[in-house]
Amino acid sequence: MKRSHSVRAMEASRATSTRVPVAVLGATGYTGVELLRLLARHPGVELAFLSSEQYRERRVTEVYPFLRGAVEGTLCAPEPAAIAAAADVVLSALPHGAAAPLVVDLLRRGRRVIDLSADFRLRDPGVYARWYGVHALLGLFPLARAGVIRDAVIVDAKSGTTGAGRGAKVEQLFAEVNENFRPYAVGGHRHRPEIEQELRAAGTPAPVVFVPHLLPVSRGILSTMYVRATGGRPPLAELFAEAYQKEPFVVLRGEGTPPELREVRGTNRCTIGWYWDAPGEQAVVMTAIDNLGKGAAGQAVQCLNLLLGLPETTGLEAPALAV
Repeated sequence: MKRSHSVRAMEASRATSTRVPVAVLGATGYTGVELLRLLARHPGVELAFLSSEQYRERRVTEVYPFLRGAVEGTLCAPEPAAIAAAADVVLSALPHGAAAPLVVDLLRRGRRVIDLSADFRLRDPGVYARWYGVHALLGLFPLARAGVIRDAVIVDAKSGTTGAGRGAKVEQLFAEVNENFRPYAVGGHRHRPEIEQELRAAGTPAPVVFVPHLLPVSRGILSTMYVRATGGRPPLAELFAEAYQKEPFVVLRGEGTPPELREVRGTNRCTIGWYWDAPGEQAVVMTAIDNLGKGAAGQAVQCLNLLLGLPETTGLEAPALAV
């Protein structure tokens, strides 16, 4: 079979480029467009292929005019051969369930893939089937690794509306969210098994009570975790410093001013604060991230930098969108 002119043209362009050609799949979702925003100014990559099922054959600037002058190109269907011909590295922001078959195909074609769906997060297929049908961890990891968690961990998380994706949902209409605040997925949120899995990997098989709440904001996750400790008060400052003192995107606030969302909006940072509740013999740990940054696109770019042998901070050093 003869290759199409467009595929040959993409291969020729890749051969003469000094930057690594990258594909973004699901480029018009909230995570996808955040990837475009970050990668548009990244000095080590070239946006070589953008996919969108909903907006295929349309220019990306027709869907998001604010990208004009920064990101150009036409949105295509996520066809594996065309993706592999255009890009060396693929960042997939496809929905859960849709990513796995395409990712496997691309890996077989020798492409490196960073997948942001949940399709490869859970190691047990049975657990995946239960929770998916086909980011509190930074605050808990130092305590789990030290083996000081005594009982079930309580995670009280508040999330912005972009965490649920860009699909039309009645419960995310402005009139439903504005001047309102509510819990959701009570007793059955799919991030619970992910947190429990990683706690086990850190050496502490603690059960988790995870209750998310929907905030009337676009982006951000603020989590408060209650951890009952063994053996009295653990050395919280030392444990967190040992875990994160060399991490450029983790800000340790300690017992000072608690974290807040506006200091992390638009960034790849996680801000962590804590205090010791003596009467309850528990550590109270607070974390703030941008769900589209550290929770999705930012961490993907950080992984991309590591994959390419670049400094982790490349393309991720902009200050927060404070207002």
